[in-house]
Amino acid sequence: MPSKSWAKTLTGAAVIIALTGAVTGCSSKTSGNNTTGNATATGNATATIPPAPKYSGKVVATYTGGKLTKQELDKQYNLQVALAGQSSKEPKSKFVNYYITWYKYLYAKSVKKGDTKVNAQLANSQASQVLTQLASQVYKSKSQLQAKMKSLGVTKADLVRYFAKQQYLQQYVKDETKNIKVTTKQEQTYYNQNKKQFMTVTVDQILLSTKAKAQAVQKQLQNGAKFATLAVKDSKDPSAKTNKGHFANADPTQFVPPFANACETQPLKKITIVKSQYGYHVLRVDSRTQKKFSAVQSQIKQTLTSNAQQKKITQVYNNAMKAANIKLQVKQSDL
Repeated sequence: MPSKSWAKTLTGAAVIIALTGAVTGCSSKTSGNNTTGNATATGNATATIPPAPKYSGKVVATYTGGKLTKQELDKQYNLQVALAGQSSKEPKSKFVNYYITWYKYLYAKSVKKGDTKVNAQLANSQASQVLTQLASQVYKSKSQLQAKMKSLGVTKADLVRYFAKQQYLQQYVKDETKNIKVTTKQEQTYYNQNKKQFMTVTVDQILLSTKAKAQAVQKQLQNGAKFATLAVKDSKDPSAKTNKGHFANADPTQFVPPFANACETQPLKKITIVKSQYGYHVLRVDSRTQKKFSAVQSQIKQTLTSNAQQKKITQVYNNAMKAANIKLQVKQSDL
């Protein structure tokens, strides 16, 4: 989870990140208590899901099957966005559609299905973990976090309920994506079209601060100097002191783009200079090895499955938002 955002908000793509982890899923065998929706709870016998609050007051939006009050919007926005310090990036006008679609419309559909077993212990544990992360990564201390929560009107109980709802939505997503299959033909096609992703290279490089220095080192190498010797002596790359500028069977996709592109395309054994944001790389590609399809097939399957799941979830979200027929009852500035 990103250090400054525990609640994935706004777009279908963001929601994908929050929910697709549940497609492979994990479940608890222990029993516990539940007071949310119609699901059966599992988990520690002492862990519970706090009862849902009753919101009242001005209605800011309606949707198929319900309404959203200003009180609920403020509470959930503060919980999922403001508490994580993301208010400047997540305006309420966009959060409304996200929240209603997932946490009102689709959540209600998931509860109605009745196939979710809420793990109360897990929801409580996740809430505790988030508070610990926020205290150390977003705020300066636990007391500062507590003061912020008080000013926003949110509590740990709100977080526990949030993660309980996540379990419903995760089950809903799992049901929607359970029939996704990837064929060997699709895997082979992906491999053929993306062979550079499955290549390793052995390359020597020396990183210099200026083009003039790089050209001087290049000339020395062309005149017979050893890469290892000059890398230890001249390279700005801290790793050169130990690896002597030598990267064996490396994945070029892990390098910065200009350097990676050179690793993939430069003629073998030719000493060239490439510029990146770090400086000037004097490099020589010694070899390239193409990984066999059989060696990466499982990796490709995972990638294609994940892509298909994300596409399906985006479709589910978009269709649900359309079916929800969300209508604001106030001006955006009054949300």
